[in-house]
Amino acid sequence: MDPATFDVADALVEQIADIVDSALLSDQLAKLRQVLEELGRAVGPRYPANLSVIVDVFDQERGKAMPLLNTTAIPN
Repeated sequence: MDPATFDVADALVEQIADIVDSALLSDQLAKLRQVLEELGRAVGPRYPANLSVIVDVFDQERGKAMPLLNTTAIPN
């Protein structure tokens, strides 16, 4: 990916990360956070439960994905 394209993509990925962070902290996803917390308690302190959002683009010439964002929410 050339630098100009990467700069455009990076700005958009930052917007995606902000949207995901806001959504995960919203009242609408409170139940999801609650269930993740329950899962973490059920499996014990050695195995914390988390939710990840991954954004990648696929390089068709190289035949592999290029990760642009990997954000993880670990409930308290």
